[in-house]
Amino acid sequence: MSKHTNIIGLAGTFASGKDTLAHYLVQHYNYLHVSTGDMVRQEALKERGSIERPVLHEVADNLRRTHGAGVMVELAIKLFEAKLAEREDYKGLVVSGLRSLGEAKAIKAAGGTLVFTDAPIEIRYERMVSRQRDSETRLSLEEFKEQEAKELETAGDSDESFNILGIRDMSDAILKNDTD
Repeated sequence: MSKHTNIIGLAGTFASGKDTLAHYLVQHYNYLHVSTGDMVRQEALKERGSIERPVLHEVADNLRRTHGAGVMVELAIKLFEAKLAEREDYKGLVVSGLRSLGEAKAIKAAGGTLVFTDAPIEIRYERMVSRQRDSETRLSLEEFKEQEAKELETAGDSDESFNILGIRDMSDAILKNDTD
């Protein structure tokens, strides 16, 4: 994997504004945006016909175990390099939705910067409900809090593991996104 200085990896808590920040970088700084969440949703639809959160976790974990912990970042970088060959005006790559330590390490190995976003859970809950992505929009705030607690508790130390807090700890910048 070649080294790029204009790679930004975005991680954060659920509905904390990762894709919004990525879209800002696309619109104002001419970055190419690749969402690992979109990559996983596409694969989940193909394999299982569902994009419900438990299915997404299983599909993402399987991809990481089968193809390596940083597979989605590596694919995003390959796509970026191919796009640069076609169109040289991209100023950088932003990869959003990092979930594993391996993905964070792949960003760092490529010379990139890790940015972590967070917001109060009540604000994130309202964002999740308003985007109407899947059945999670039917969760109550209490159920949303329980689901997040489970996800943070299932964090592991392996590079393949879902580990949001571990990525936060190795991030270069942490952004508090507490506005509407």
